[in-house]
Amino acid sequence: MTESTNSERLKALQGGEVTAAPSGPVPWDQVPSVSPPPAGSAQMDPPPLTATGASAGLHAESVTVPVSLPAPTVSAPANRPRNGKGTASLVLGIVGLLPLPIIGFWCPIIAIILGSQGKRLADRGWATNHGVAQAGFVLGIIGVVFHVFLALGLALSRA
Repeated sequence: MTESTNSERLKALQGGEVTAAPSGPVPWDQVPSVSPPPAGSAQMDPPPLTATGASAGLHAESVTVPVSLPAPTVSAPANRPRNGKGTASLVLGIVGLLPLPIIGFWCPIIAIILGSQGKRLADRGWATNHGVAQAGFVLGIIGVVFHVFLALGLALSRA
């Protein structure tokens, strides 16, 4: 099959004239501009190719097959819950209930601070352990009261 036969077939398929491509590079000022389709108009995909190569009577190098690749899937990093402050509040609240001289006094105060921050994170949806933060907060308050009464008892017993 010759190139003229291919051109005639293309002309019949496209319903228009077929012109030969320029033999050399086209200067920049002579390149036709392509404007996007008007808003609201649907873009049409090229028709599917039903015959290939020799069975269609075309040369393999003159057939252009559009390739449709699947869109790349990019998953956003999972937002992991920030449960550290609530958990630390619970641990420090438990340690604050022990009758330790120095550590036992400061742990419940830190538990109250971390518990309130953990509850705030859970209220915003950034953490999933609202109950743990609440328990640490309450244990911190109980620990502070416990150590105040412990210190008063020690001070009154020595007087």
